[in-house]
Amino acid sequence: MGLRVFNYAQIDWTRLATASSLRRRGLRLSPGQQPAGCYERAAGRPRQVLLYWIEEAQPARRLTKAQQQALQRAREGWRQRLVCSSCGETIEPERRRRRLRICWACEEAQRVRARRQELRAWLREELARDIVVLDTETTGLPSDPGFQVVEIAVIAVTDGRLLFHKGVAPGTPGFIQGRKAAPSGSLPGVDMAASSLLSCAQ
Repeated sequence: MGLRVFNYAQIDWTRLATASSLRRRGLRLSPGQQPAGCYERAAGRPRQVLLYWIEEAQPARRLTKAQQQALQRAREGWRQRLVCSSCGETIEPERRRRRLRICWACEEAQRVRARRQELRAWLREELARDIVVLDTETTGLPSDPGFQVVEIAVIAVTDGRLLFHKGVAPGTPGFIQGRKAAPSGSLPGVDMAASSLLSCAQ
């Protein structure tokens, strides 16, 4: 004879319970206890969920201290699989299925930090060479009428020495007649570019 199938909406949950519900109540199945019936759910597995009479169940045995400690370790291990080892936030389900111990945001942050370190190492190597910065002053944008370059300066990045400075196109309004080469530190645009490169390499 098959199991009795209960209508889920009409189940008397004060008398019937699933095996997991019995455990939450501090009960366990009695030896030889048979299911009172089942109910069917539309999705998920198993499709048939067994139900048991609560009055036939017996109190669950108390765990020993060693069993409690083992259970606590198992729960902690399971929680560690659910949270990111870096930030402590919940790991995305897809990443948990792939047994990854870090969330996507932290992995991306680590990738960015590694890339920055690579760029800084490369920049330090490049700055060890003879690199110069070229700075120009113009009368406006290239699209402006009468656009011309009026001043050119070249500065060494490694030590900040001014290597070249010259005013050009003396007929333009932006040119200062008789201007001499400026000392290092008096060209804000050039010095700012050099200091920016040096700070990025640190």
